[in-house]
Amino acid sequence: LSFHQNLTELGVNEGAVAWIPPRLSDRKTMDFISGNESYRRYRAALVLAVSCDLCFLFVEDSEVPCTWTHKRDYISHFNPQEVRTQIDVISLPELWRIHVLGQKYRS
Repeated sequence: LSFHQNLTELGVNEGAVAWIPPRLSDRKTMDFISGNESYRRYRAALVLAVSCDLCFLFVEDSEVPCTWTHKRDYISHFNPQEVRTQIDVISLPELWRIHVLGQKYRS
């Protein structure tokens, strides 16, 4: 029995996307948000990946393994000029962390 309120796409994009990325991990915060110049340019990709993952988990009711296996292109960054370059902006443990943080945000 659960009394939580469902997240909508609007709720995901308004609050959860701003609240979750700094709480993923110290390394992710250091690389993508505050410090490392080589990864800071992928900050928008990280925010988009978190937004997509939250929509999959809480709006579409998907599960973490489904996102990791079947919707991996939403949590990765591709460079159109370098076709073979793929950057996974979110790892599998971070997907699980997003799930937990999304539950905390929703409550």
